[in-house]
Amino acid sequence: MAIDRPGKLSLLERRRLRLQEEKTRQEKEADDRRERTLQAANSALEVTRQVHLVMLLVGIFGMVMVLTTTDKQLLVQDQIKIPLLDVSLDIVELYRWGPILWVVMNFNLLLTLNMLGDKLRAAKEAWADHA
Repeated sequence: MAIDRPGKLSLLERRRLRLQEEKTRQEKEADDRRERTLQAANSALEVTRQVHLVMLLVGIFGMVMVLTTTDKQLLVQDQIKIPLLDVSLDIVELYRWGPILWVVMNFNLLLTLNMLGDKLRAAKEAWADHA
């Protein structure tokens, strides 16, 4: 039989305290992991938002360029003036590199969406343990 001494903890009480401390430490680590995954997902979301906005602006710019090009400019292969930038470009080069740029930007958007999906999946898994 164990003798209770003031100021001394029994072996069972010390084990209980150690288990509580370990559980508290594990909960703190899990909270930190959840917080890091959430911050990573928010960061990826911001990058994806910026890439999407640039994609929309370039698409609008391309539409303006195509809609303002006249038949005469295409036949003569004239210079085309870019609105807002006050720069002239060769129309053949613009129509040659424009679609390539658009495909590259689409690929970049798909990559950022894939990165966002990975981050959100990791955050979902980290938060699923919490619930």
